[in-house]
Amino acid sequence: MRRSPSRVAWWLLAGLLLILTLPLLIGSVHLARWLLYGDGSLDLAAGAISIVDGDTFDIGNERWRPTGYDAPEIRNAKCPEERALGVAASFRLQHLISTAQTIRATPKRRRVSGKLTKDKWGRQLGTLTVDGRDVGSILIAEGLARPYNGGRRESWCPLLPITPPSPRS
Repeated sequence: MRRSPSRVAWWLLAGLLLILTLPLLIGSVHLARWLLYGDGSLDLAAGAISIVDGDTFDIGNERWRPTGYDAPEIRNAKCPEERALGVAASFRLQHLISTAQTIRATPKRRRVSGKLTKDKWGRQLGTLTVDGRDVGSILIAEGLARPYNGGRRESWCPLLPITPPSPRS
């Protein structure tokens, strides 16, 4: 029994749609991203991102850490100055996202395997751009963050003067 060309085309289209939607149906978000964008990039609405601090945000139930910069801590700040600057960086990041026309999060991948890269706390590493500009570059230019590419981070607290011990009498 021969099938008509239109029936074959319909089955091909149905198969293609199944291949594209199957990862979503089984919950493989990363595979679905790869199928849709190739590099895993996500075009997002402002409401899809929850800001944790100046260099951490959530997309759905996945925590992200943008690469290339370090912002001051809020919750584990070492001094009041760090906390204040961390709050300012967080508010600025929120403002950048809420006023952007386009927001894109692109996960970092390992060079050889292509697997998604996570940091030691399990956060997805990647880049976040608003209107085509990297948020890290914006925060660095405004003094709310500093360049960072791994390793030991510098303190955000001002250096306290070292007072010599008083001589015992």
